[in-house]
Amino acid sequence: MKNIFIAFALFPVVSMAYADNSFYCVQVSTTINLEHAINTYQELKTSEGARIEKIDNAYVVRIGASQNRVKSVSLLKQIKSRYPGAYTRTCIKDSNRIIRGNILVHQKKEGADQSNRSGQSIQKKKKGNQPPPPGHSAQKKEMGDQPPLAGHKTVKTEERPLQPYPNPPVDVIDNKKTEVTKTSAINVEDYFKTGMQNYQDRKYDSAIGALSQYVSLSPKGNQCASALLVIGKSFEEKNNPRSALRIFSRIIEQYPNSPEALLSIIAMANIGVVNSAIKYPICWQGAEYFRDPLYAYDTVLVKNLPEQMIEHVQYQKGRYLWKMNRYRECCDTYTTLLNKYPNTAYRKEIIGTLKAGTVNLIDQYHQSGDYVSAANLFFQAKKKALIGADDVDIMMKLALSFAHLGLYDISSNILNTLKTNIKSKISADIEKTAAEIENIKIASAPSQLSADTKWQLFQSGQEYLNSNNLPLAEQTLSQLKNTGGEGFWSKITEYALEDNKWTQKYRGYFGKK
Repeated sequence: MKNIFIAFALFPVVSMAYADNSFYCVQVSTTINLEHAINTYQELKTSEGARIEKIDNAYVVRIGASQNRVKSVSLLKQIKSRYPGAYTRTCIKDSNRIIRGNILVHQKKEGADQSNRSGQSIQKKKKGNQPPPPGHSAQKKEMGDQPPLAGHKTVKTEERPLQPYPNPPVDVIDNKKTEVTKTSAINVEDYFKTGMQNYQDRKYDSAIGALSQYVSLSPKGNQCASALLVIGKSFEEKNNPRSALRIFSRIIEQYPNSPEALLSIIAMANIGVVNSAIKYPICWQGAEYFRDPLYAYDTVLVKNLPEQMIEHVQYQKGRYLWKMNRYRECCDTYTTLLNKYPNTAYRKEIIGTLKAGTVNLIDQYHQSGDYVSAANLFFQAKKKALIGADDVDIMMKLALSFAHLGLYDISSNILNTLKTNIKSKISADIEKTAAEIENIKIASAPSQLSADTKWQLFQSGQEYLNSNNLPLAEQTLSQLKNTGGEGFWSKITEYALEDNKWTQKYRGYFGKK
């Protein structure tokens, strides 16, 4: 009875001492990696009261220190967009555990009231080790352990945030096992199952919370890498790419040989394609994959990947090449993808890209005077239905390209096709193109045909022979023979045609035993 009486007598003193020592702050992150804590601190060091505190084996980054809860909430709103896992909480002064920064506490009252409070604080510190009264809840962890009364059962609890994140924030994840109260009946694996289901249901905040709990409670669990990957993808879906990059970076660092690490490389590259302007520290793990997506895709493609993943990576690689205006490489990548996976889920989008890429390439070839490449790409694209009469502008440029090669019959056929398939309002443009072709024909008379043009005609004919397109080959080489004059060009065209006939005739003979 005497002990109980003493405890009741000291109860107001102990409560006032804690209240005087406590204040509100914003907790930004908790990690066992000092380097990560320092990086976060460097980003926030201009904030009032920014600091790193070492609590047990963890490094906690906090900002602000005020006895005014409204001010703490206002500070949280300012940084919430950059640090979605931040939350307000109550803390106490303990300068011994600060390794960076400081604590600034703003009192609610000034003057005499403040001095009286300071005097009371000194007096209460002397009695701070008195036991709590019966029925009084256990003091928070940061106050230190209080000896329990005889027969009184003390329950250990953790600090609770004043305005918590809807689910436990991802930045609280660390490799330190969190203590679970005895009243918790939820199995650790249930957090993983719940988080994965929430992700499938597109409840990304809830997925982040549940999976963060799983990783925190089971840091060495077999599914930690998968949980982190889904947390990162959830941040990506929430349009928070910076937080997603930090999670993917952690996976690459902690699980470098896992399938999740490969998926994280791809995810970082994909973010780099869409959000290349994000300021991502070069010292963070995996920065090279974000900065150079093409390097990331090529790195992953040499691995032993499942077919579905190869298909996805090649598709993403093509997207990046298209964005960089590397149309030839983009078309080659997508052509390879369609040849290997004709029924790919990306087929419709890839075909649309190939059509646009073909048009862009033909335009580039025509503008640069590479008429042979423009003609060859036209025949390849025509077989795959990647170009047609609807592409009026590019078809007229093709007609001009064939005219420069001396293939006037093909030019005329293209123009005639356009006349029968397009509206009359652009017939004037077609007539203008026909006039240009006639001028080219006049300028390319035998006496004026340049050596470069003759070589282009010959190379074009050779290309048609190699692709077994004999009608076009004969037409091209005959055009060269008729316009190139007697002598060398007449003999070399005849030789090319005779050589091809001989090859076709005896193609299978020399392969027999």
